[in-house]
Amino acid sequence: MENTLTEEQIDKLQELGLRLQKTCEENANKRHEVDERMLEDLRQFHGEYDSKLKSELEASGGSQLFRNETRPKCRVASAQLSKMLLPTDDRNFGVEPTPVPDAEGRELSKEQANKIKEASKEAAEKMQRQIDDDFTESGYHEKCRKIIKDAVKTGTGIIKGPVIVNRTRQAWVKSEDGEHVLQSVVEPRPGIEYVSPWNFYPDMSACALEDAEFIFEKLPWTKRKLREFAKLEGVNQEAVKELLNGGAQSTHSSIKDYTNELREITGVSSIMRKSLYDIWLYTGPVTRDELIVCGCEFEEDDDQEEYDALIWFANGKVLKAVINPLDTGEYDYSVFCWEEDDSCIFGFGVPYQLRHPQKGTNAAWRMLFDNAGLSAGPQIVIDESAVEPVNGVWKLEPRKIWRKKQNLSEGHNTPFEVHNIDCNQPMLAALLDLTGQAGDEEANIPLIAQGEQDSATTKTMGGMQLLANAALTVFQEPVKHFDDGVIRTMVKRFYDYQMQYGSDSSIKGDYQIKARGSSVLLLREVQAQALMQFLSLAQNDPEIRKRTDFSKLVPEIKKAMQMTAAGIVIDEDQVKANEKESGQQQDPNIMAAQIQLQLKKKEMEFKQQLELRKLDQDRELRMYAIAAANDMKLNELEQKLGIEEQKIQAQRDIAALSGTLKQNEINLKAETGSGI
Repeated sequence: MENTLTEEQIDKLQELGLRLQKTCEENANKRHEVDERMLEDLRQFHGEYDSKLKSELEASGGSQLFRNETRPKCRVASAQLSKMLLPTDDRNFGVEPTPVPDAEGRELSKEQANKIKEASKEAAEKMQRQIDDDFTESGYHEKCRKIIKDAVKTGTGIIKGPVIVNRTRQAWVKSEDGEHVLQSVVEPRPGIEYVSPWNFYPDMSACALEDAEFIFEKLPWTKRKLREFAKLEGVNQEAVKELLNGGAQSTHSSIKDYTNELREITGVSSIMRKSLYDIWLYTGPVTRDELIVCGCEFEEDDDQEEYDALIWFANGKVLKAVINPLDTGEYDYSVFCWEEDDSCIFGFGVPYQLRHPQKGTNAAWRMLFDNAGLSAGPQIVIDESAVEPVNGVWKLEPRKIWRKKQNLSEGHNTPFEVHNIDCNQPMLAALLDLTGQAGDEEANIPLIAQGEQDSATTKTMGGMQLLANAALTVFQEPVKHFDDGVIRTMVKRFYDYQMQYGSDSSIKGDYQIKARGSSVLLLREVQAQALMQFLSLAQNDPEIRKRTDFSKLVPEIKKAMQMTAAGIVIDEDQVKANEKESGQQQDPNIMAAQIQLQLKKKEMEFKQQLELRKLDQDRELRMYAIAAANDMKLNELEQKLGIEEQKIQAQRDIAALSGTLKQNEINLKAETGSGI
């Protein structure tokens, strides 16, 4: 931005900055209810009462315990979503060519159309790898995990991209004298940024992000960050200098900052924000004349009156302005809501869904402990006119001595009365279980989804699989929200960026973006079970086995089971080499001899078992015959036949020993080729 501006241009620039500042403050005030709701969500997540209720509990002298049912469900929800949406061995998106190839108006033969499809498919795979590389370098998974946690806890998570960042790439290069030197190359690359929901101020009159006229983002910068920003091209150096001289507090506006409230919730002492500058980034429509004043240039034949632009400003002073770098005009923000609100861009989180069950649980929990404390011991009533303690201390103690007063007659009431408070623990425990069940139902996160099971959960394997699969349906809606709000929009903008600015023409083409969260990743657990069942069928059924390509089935099982260990599944070349080596080592005649020996081994085992059964049957028949002939009871006969039983046992031992010797001979013959 040029520093030599006319007075008229300076007035227009100042007018633009003041207008943006006013619009920002008015829009931020409309977000007050959302801010208060998110604060309550975080208090509930961290197990803290609000200041009003905390004061009332302290004044009453009752229990102040907080039974946190919200945090475990939030952690389960964020962990399950991260596991489904951010796999370590797969992408959560796909880039595919459009079904109809681009023939540029020409009529194509079937062969030509197939060639174009193959070329488009190869180019789409290159584009997919390029976007995946951009995501990896930008820390895509790390930032997505943050917005998932934000969405679960406060209802809304925000991510931003593509943002142009300068990345330094280092490489060892051989110099002219033959020595290797380290060279650093700085190149602009598209990146991704995480945006805190506390710094995101979209158009509050819009019901969805695509309907927002503008977006404001607060950038809490240090003095060092502001100085680095001043080094960029097109920055209003005079305005930056005024901010640095005025200090960070000169940029603080009437928009409420919730930093101290957030630190109070987590038990961290409050701070004074003296060192942070509140810089604002505006994304929205700006007139052509205003952009010209900001230093933007246009082509002579461009007669458009309004453009989507990005403007950095603070305290009513414009710092920098650029036209939206994407020709598509899309804003570079993506929003993910755990539960969407049809009337607002911000959504609802798990704490909001558990608000009333959590209050009921806390009330029952406090009553339970209050009642436990009261009913732990009796209430003692002492008649001071009848007795007095010898030591002068009115306190019950073991072996304490009391002095009877003179006016205590025989008909006088007892000086001590004991009153027990009823213990209502069973009723309160049932109430606690009821509120816990209500929380499971309202948050729609059952115990089985948390890795636990109650007394009513089935114990059979099939029943457990059905319940586990049903528990995944809970996450279908938020996974679909992530697909539509983050994956599809983010990948589409990176695709547009590569098409517009990418230097590799071989990756460009007419493609469509596929978000794979709800279609593939969500059903991965079910798919893993189905693949294992199919593998079992293919192993046992000859017809299915001869129609199954195990070279493709085994890698799919490994992927579905999320096995990341390398070397577990070998490739086809290694399989053929192993089969060839195994075939060379094993002679067919030897294999046939081994089969015959195994059959003989089975035959010997069967004969041995049959002989033992015959001995047992003969013993039983002889015992019954002797008992019937001598009119004896069976237990008396067993005592008399103790010697006979020892003989039979000896015969069984001899038979077992004989079978063992024969088996040893067979094994020895298999190993050496000759017997004993």
